[in-house]
Amino acid sequence: MKAKFMAAWRAAVFIPALLIFSLVLFPTTGQSGVRAQGADNRFLDFETAIYYAVAGDNEKALGLLEAAAQKSVFAILPLGEWVPEFATIKSELRFATIENKMLQLVNGQRAELGLDPVNPSEDFW
Repeated sequence: MKAKFMAAWRAAVFIPALLIFSLVLFPTTGQSGVRAQGADNRFLDFETAIYYAVAGDNEKALGLLEAAAQKSVFAILPLGEWVPEFATIKSELRFATIENKMLQLVNGQRAELGLDPVNPSEDFW
């Protein structure tokens, strides 16, 4: 089931991956160029954080993840397990704090719907 879910997850990030591709081709102007064209959706910081994590700029990646969490972005948790591009930063304290913020967002929305909270270490969601 995990393999099936991973395949769906990868498919779901195909279009945002195009953004990352543009950042690889134009690393100094990619994100700013996209933003200059008016793109400001809540996933832009998250997807750009993936690029910077892979590129080895951990501070920038963590800063962008924090910005994404502030914009109420959440992804499948735990991020360090499901998003292998974050392998270089998953041991950072800031990364754990960001994951906790995202988990609070998920559980807050679940509470509004009358659903039980999830625990990523026990629940598969």
